[in-house]
Formats: sequence, structure tokens, C-alpha cells
Amino acid sequence: MKKNKTSVFVHTKTGEIVDHLEDYFVCDKDIAATLSLLWKKGYRTYASCAGRNRKGYSEEVFEASVEQLPLLREQGDFIRILKVTSEHVYFKQKILGDSVYISFSEFYDFPFLPKGFQLEKDEDGMTLRSYNPYYKEDYKTRRSDMEIELQLFKARVALYQWVLELENRKQLVK
Repeated sequence: MKKNKTSVFVHTKTGEIVDHLEDYFVCDKDIAATLSLLWKKGYRTYASCAGRNRKGYSEEVFEASVEQLPLLREQGDFIRILKVTSEHVYFKQKILGDSVYISFSEFYDFPFLPKGFQLEKDEDGMTLRSYNPYYKEDYKTRRSDMEIELQLFKARVALYQWVLELENRKQLVK
């Protein structure tokens, strides 16, 4: 399990400061039941997100060569240019969607995936992800808040239903 790097915990009775709570992890409440069931069935996770309806621009700042400035300007309000130097352009991108995901600390051979989810493997394990766009296919019209919340809710439900159908690993491991 990866530790939260920006927060610490102060024990309410002893006043001791620790950087994690032994045997616990924090997760979004909208997928807590899904994560709880995964752990009960023997599947180990290390990160997750229930998705959210965010507006605005990415926190991450991107860099491009100054030659790409005309192309970036063509993107209109999907790009926010922060700084232009003689060599580089620094910018942020508009947030176009969000993911509902669960990252697993082991590689599991799932017999099937939930509808609308993809499996991505990397050096830390694997991530089951559903990308939920905020914009309609024309990339000009932003979905209503209700539409976005509904698509995120449907992704969470599909994920929970999938976990319900997964076999219990604790019985499979001898």
C-alpha cells in the first residue's frame, strides 16, 4: 500500500504523529463498498478514484517548444497559456473528463471486465479504468452536471456489480 505523502495523522488520545494508519487506507466514499468487497475477496488494491465532476484546467503544467505556439493558440479555451519564453511555452489543458479507477498491487487474471472499463498494466501492478468524458463528441458542448454525475454513477455501479461476480481468491489460494 502506498502512503499518503501530503498528510499525517495525529492520534486523538496520545497526540502522537504518524504518517499512516496501520491496517487502514483512505478511499472515496462512493466506491468504498466496492473496495471493501474486493479486499474481502482477496484482491489487493493501492489506489482508487470514484471520479468527480471537475471544471477548469489541469493542475499539471505542460511545456512545448515556442514553435508550437500557433497550434496551441488554435485550441482556443482548451489550452490556457501561462508563459512564453524565447524557447518554450508553458500551458495548462482544460479538464475534459475523469476516470473511475482501481489500481491493484498484483497482476490478476480477471475472467472478464466490467462494461466500459479497460485494464492497464504498469510496473506497480495494474489499473482498471473507465474514462468518462465531460464533453459530447463534438468537443464543443459540455455535458450537463446531471449527465456527468449519471455517467460516473453508472461506471461505479458497473464496477460494483463486477466485483460481486468475481470469485473469492481466498478460496482459490491453497
